[in-house]
Amino acid sequence: MNCPTHQSLTTRLADALRIATEVSCRQIYFRSHRLMEWRSSRLRNQGSPGAPQKATCNGLGEFLKGIGVGGNAVVMVHTSVRDVSLISDEQPGRVFLQPIEVASRLLSLLVEVIRETGTLVMPTHPFYRDDPGYFKGGDKSQLVLTYDPVKTPCNVGLTNELFRLSPGARRSLHPLQCVSARGPLAEDLLRDNLNRNKPLPHGVDSAYYRICKHGGIVVSIGVPLIEYFTLIHTAEDLRDAEWPVKNFFRERRFRVRIGGSCDEWTVRERCPLFVRSICEGQLHRDLLREGLLHEGRAGTIRVDWANAAEVLEFLMRRNQGNSYPYFLTGWAKWGG
Repeated sequence: MNCPTHQSLTTRLADALRIATEVSCRQIYFRSHRLMEWRSSRLRNQGSPGAPQKATCNGLGEFLKGIGVGGNAVVMVHTSVRDVSLISDEQPGRVFLQPIEVASRLLSLLVEVIRETGTLVMPTHPFYRDDPGYFKGGDKSQLVLTYDPVKTPCNVGLTNELFRLSPGARRSLHPLQCVSARGPLAEDLLRDNLNRNKPLPHGVDSAYYRICKHGGIVVSIGVPLIEYFTLIHTAEDLRDAEWPVKNFFRERRFRVRIGGSCDEWTVRERCPLFVRSICEGQLHRDLLREGLLHEGRAGTIRVDWANAAEVLEFLMRRNQGNSYPYFLTGWAKWGG
């Protein structure tokens, strides 16, 4: 007979085994540039392994309205149009298949659903041609890249890039994990996110934290949210100086073009080696158990969503005195 105590112990033991396995795999993968390059090449050449995802435009729009997108909501959206197609409601038989037309129609649909009363936010993390990459750069203390909020392209999806370039969209000045926003609260979300206090990209001055304060919704379309959930890093950035892992953050320098001037700024970010210790699998299980992460389908298009404030509150409660969802961080630092 399984009593609650026995079930709890069994669950904890199973989680411990899964955590050890995941951290071990991440240690191997993120220490091997060849493995990372092989996987990246495979994804580029073969596309995603998932089945094609389809929905009517109206069907996707109604689904989004049903989960709270619309009205006065603040909505951060992560998207991927790979393997996604949209079926026109106005033109029977018309199917949007090409990535550029799917991205364009998806963006139009989001704007229609959110309307002028809501605020739409999308990650527009910059693409730096001269940056060797987050995992390959090593010591970047002497590397000074130039960020132009208007001209620097983003590297997180076609829909996001179209949104960045759309009329009325404003982009944050922080040169790492920046976002673009459009709507009544856009100015408040982006205000003073770059300052002389060496701000973290998801910290107290960030749009990510302010989305939580406004009770915003985070939505992913076409991809699992857990794999794109940048906002989870708000918890560790808010802890900042009290975060228990030594040397978790590092300084970076950028030239940021604001109007007619281009000045040098110092910001901070998580050291890349700690990606070896974050357990997305455990975080995924915990968010589902807590009822904080919701996973659904509009037609056959995957749509996940979560309340930003509730997720942040859970993380801040869960990581008191520890580094959750990072585990075995000493192992991550071993060997550099």
